[in-house]
Amino acid sequence: MHITDEAKKRIVAYIKAHDLINYYLRVHATEKKGKLSYQLFWDDQIANDDIVQKEDGFTICTSVASSPLLNSTLVFVLEEEGVEGLFIMENQLDCASCMIDCF
Repeated sequence: MHITDEAKKRIVAYIKAHDLINYYLRVHATEKKGKLSYQLFWDDQIANDDIVQKEDGFTICTSVASSPLLNSTLVFVLEEEGVEGLFIMENQLDCASCMIDCF
């Protein structure tokens, strides 16, 4: 999983603005009938079998089951119609056809 620099900055700013210093960003992925589904949410616990990824200013946790589904994903910031959020692209190879400047 790759997180763009802009997404990292926004995550750190959100943590500071909402007093989430003691929380971790959990990234969860599931696959059902060949379709991938992702969730990003704040969690205050790390499970014994979680995969932990330290970033500057925050920590990401993923379950062992989610990890293989996140191998080639990209987390980025997008603003549409005045609403901003974090999004996950299923495959970084899709970047070639994407119009968003992430890097």
